[in-house]
Amino acid sequence: MSSRARRGSKHRGRLILAIIGVAILALGTACASAGDEAGGGASASTTFASQPSSESLQTLADGPVTPGRYDVMPPAEGWAECPDWLDPCPAEPSQARSLTMDVTIPSGWEAAMGATVLTPVGFADGASEAPDGAGLVIGWTPPFAGLYDDPCQPQSHLEPDIKPGPTVEEFVAAVVAHPKLDITEPVDVELGGYQGLYFELTNPSDISKCYDWRPFEPGIYAQGDDNLWSVWVMDVDGFRFVLVTEEFPGTPARVSAQLRSMVDSITFQP
Repeated sequence: MSSRARRGSKHRGRLILAIIGVAILALGTACASAGDEAGGGASASTTFASQPSSESLQTLADGPVTPGRYDVMPPAEGWAECPDWLDPCPAEPSQARSLTMDVTIPSGWEAAMGATVLTPVGFADGASEAPDGAGLVIGWTPPFAGLYDDPCQPQSHLEPDIKPGPTVEEFVAAVVAHPKLDITEPVDVELGGYQGLYFELTNPSDISKCYDWRPFEPGIYAQGDDNLWSVWVMDVDGFRFVLVTEEFPGTPARVSAQLRSMVDSITFQP
């Protein structure tokens, strides 16, 4: 990925498919600015284009996607399908059922996991996985989201060690402070008419000893060595929304460009 403004060497570290909890998301790593065809880093105060939404869009569902514009709905399970370690489970906000996201999807993509993940079709080695996969993950993260001291996890969905507050700034500050995450400096960003923070994260070159390499929960896990993530953490009318694109150095330029075009097309319907 080009134009990566990296931090010092003490901040090292390196995510699919599953934003657990309440994600409608999930989260491929294409850089969302209009850089080179493999993806370019966002500059400070980055703005991503958005398209007006229709009032009568089709709701995105699992399976191959006919090109067009779609509503992405919150998951049927509710705002917070709580993990075993959380008791009591926080109540779903009353407005959570009405908050949707619209996105324009090109030809050659399919939806999965309750229409929270988009991946390209026709990849023999896995649509989201190394060495050339990609994915787009979309979700609203619950207030109990947290980070692991060591992203190299022995099993899935353990209780996070680091529990930041519920805001965009608190979550991103915890990511920035983590000594094992290799990220670019976060920058202000606008997406779909709302404000937030954007950064890029590079996963390690060898995750073979990890059951999952997962930096935060709910969140996706690394899809292979050198997995590249672009991460938007947005405040959408008080909801913390996380969007991740993930890809690899070998991801075809055409797929990277389609990831960027989908991100550029996003609008929210609060």
